Amino acid sequence: MKKSTQLLEHISALMDGELADADRELALAALTGDEGRAAWHAYHLIGDQLRAAADREEGAGAALAARLRLRRAVAAEVGSAPPFEDDGATPAATIP
Repeated sequence: MKKSTQLLEHISALMDGELADADRELALAALTGDEGRAAWHAYHLIGDQLRAAADREEGAGAALAARLRLRRAVAAEVGSAPPFEDDGATPAATIP
């Protein structure tokens, strides 16, 4: 494995809290160079995007759950389930 690839893997593991103590000093030293700082920044951006995607998925699930609760409440009020109204939205279309 190339040394720079190994250092990038160490930086990634450091960010994830999975780096062995023996490799920590090497990873921290790599952060003083341009390539190490760029990798640290890129890995943070990737993590931010992954967390944002998870938040969007969670939000879509909450919206669906709210619609189902409302439908159940209406059904209980009128004594039967109201017909399903297709608003044309698909799961993929509801996630921005």
